[in-house]
Amino acid sequence: MTFTDPNFVLNILNPLLLLKIAFLILVVFQLLFGLVVLNQVRVMNKSVTQPACTLIISLASIISLLTISLFLTALAILSKTECRREI
Repeated sequence: MTFTDPNFVLNILNPLLLLKIAFLILVVFQLLFGLVVLNQVRVMNKSVTQPACTLIISLASIISLLTISLFLTALAILSKTECRREI
């Protein structure tokens, strides 16, 4: 498929493809946010020593792992489906 092929242009402008790309971008932002939260909780734990700190770190780690699994699942599902428009 070349750049001058009309089907190539239609496949790029496919709304489902654009929606998939937008969803993956949002999941990447969620992944980055989860990693930032995990880092902030670890920094907070160094400055504050309370008995509940291990619980907070555990919750932040679980949330980060769930976010990573969400990203990998979304990447696997969205990369497998076709977005072709037949003319």
